[in-house]
Amino acid sequence: TKALARAEARRLAPLLARLAPPPDVPRVAAALEAFTGEAIVRMVVNGAGASALACTALVKAIGVPHENVIVCDRQGPIYRGRETGMDQWKSAHAVDTDARSLEEALVGADIFLGLSA
Repeated sequence: TKALARAEARRLAPLLARLAPPPDVPRVAAALEAFTGEAIVRMVVNGAGASALACTALVKAIGVPHENVIVCDRQGPIYRGRETGMDQWKSAHAVDTDARSLEEALVGADIFLGLSA
């Protein structure tokens, strides 16, 4: 029910407030640049469960642009316009891509994060 959802949101608000990006975000971004040799990295996440989407949100919070992260679930990449197997959490990570399989999504990726069950 909506009342339960509001109560849960109020309960989680203090926890979510503590998840703000740390003050060392520029250092983390510099470390990513040193690792890849480029200022911007491309990342593919295999898995779209709670842990995968939480890790994806953290990676974006430290400076990886939203459009440079492709999340894949068992049906393939989560792209804008996809209708099957979507929910509000996956939709938040949808990107414009022509990739329709994990293999296609991996082309040109710098980082692969495997978080599937």
